[in-house]
Amino acid sequence: NNRTRYLLLALALVALSALTFGPALAQDDVPGPGEGGVIIEAYFGSDPVPLNPLVCSETSCQNTAAFMLPGLVAVDPTTAQFAESGPGAMATGWDISEDGRTYTFTLRDDYTWNDGTPVTSADFIYSWNAIKSGELLNTLYSFVPDVVETMEAPDPQTLVVTFKEADCRALANASVPPLPSHIMPENFADLNELDYNTNP
Repeated sequence: NNRTRYLLLALALVALSALTFGPALAQDDVPGPGEGGVIIEAYFGSDPVPLNPLVCSETSCQNTAAFMLPGLVAVDPTTAQFAESGPGAMATGWDISEDGRTYTFTLRDDYTWNDGTPVTSADFIYSWNAIKSGELLNTLYSFVPDVVETMEAPDPQTLVVTFKEADCRALANASVPPLPSHIMPENFADLNELDYNTNP
């Protein structure tokens, strides 16, 4: 019947995608920890463009940008829980206020952008201000101003996020991606058509 035919077609497509998008390196060629290497990720649908996560409206570009930009909070791959001081994340730890609304993140100081400029709390503040400006035409972060009251950077290694109310999803909702604020435009509307979006 048609249902069985569609199920078999779907299984065939999954098998084909596994062959088509499978590992390009032989096991012996896979680099060890810290050596880098090729990452292959299969997407169904459009190409991951733009590569600026603030003006991206689908998961393909979000996932690709996540490989290029540091996150705020790490996720432990063995437990899928948020973790302090994980690889690829800026927060080495955080304190939570008694009312559960304010998170004070301590950021690492050993990450730099390609030009050698340190990644700091100012880069998260830039993204926060761009999101809440309302100037971004397509963004998956439009919900953030609904749950976050303020973001502040008292110093380069401290980010203070105050939520409108205590929420168990706070760590996920605070995780806006940083952008290199020292080269980004002051006018947030310019982010929609920036060369950086396709050539970061």
